[in-house]
Amino acid sequence: MSNNQNIYLIGFMGSGKSTVGRLLATAKKRQFIDLDHYIETNQKMSISDLFESVGEPGFRKIESEALQSLSHQSDLIIATGGGTPCNTQNRKILQTGTVIYLQCNLKTLTDRLYTSRSTRPLLYDCDTKAKLYNFIRSTLIKRKTCYEKFDIKVKNNDSSNELINSLLQLI
Repeated sequence: MSNNQNIYLIGFMGSGKSTVGRLLATAKKRQFIDLDHYIETNQKMSISDLFESVGEPGFRKIESEALQSLSHQSDLIIATGGGTPCNTQNRKILQTGTVIYLQCNLKTLTDRLYTSRSTRPLLYDCDTKAKLYNFIRSTLIKRKTCYEKFDIKVKNNDSSNELINSLLQLI
């Protein structure tokens, strides 16, 4: 890996991309950017409001433009949105850096996301843990091939500190 190459964290929502990204950025002395927060700042609108005003296709277009913009910088650690790598153009952008897929099991994702589902537009209809579990399972099946196109895959079901130590050795 080139020293100034961006590091992109991908994975399902709730997989720990933002948490791991912040810790990794501190350890590597790099700037951390959460793609969703970057979009919210530039659009002056929350992700939920963007979904409501432009729909998911409109949001995905904005997301791609933001990712493209950030890819022109270097030394960044970027936590992407859960659906970011499912777009062909986005995958090409991601391949310009090092991509780390944070994997989590269904139970961990369900537990992590249940309390924050009201702030995540794709989870609004998941009012029970069973509905949430089924949504995550079916969406992961659809996204699995997008996520697994990248070489570095790490499990993030437990301690972020142990994961950071492992990632520092990998990269």
